[in-house]
Amino acid sequence: VTCNALSPGGATLTGMIYEDYGDRKLNDPAIMGPPIVWLASERSDCVTGRRMAANIWDASLDADTAAKGAFS
Repeated sequence: VTCNALSPGGATLTGMIYEDYGDRKLNDPAIMGPPIVWLASERSDCVTGRRMAANIWDASLDADTAAKGAFS
């Protein structure tokens, strides 16, 4: 059994939050895509019990390095 948690890492523009959410910048829901793909891949097979924040995923890095940096 593998169990990991993925969060957007902050308030995200969804149907539950209005675009004019004060002065705070809202995350684009698309930030969840790359970490989800990595977590669903065989490269994450030995990863369990970890928490990942999508807003700190660095898309300029290869996926394995970006994943290591996104774990909190």
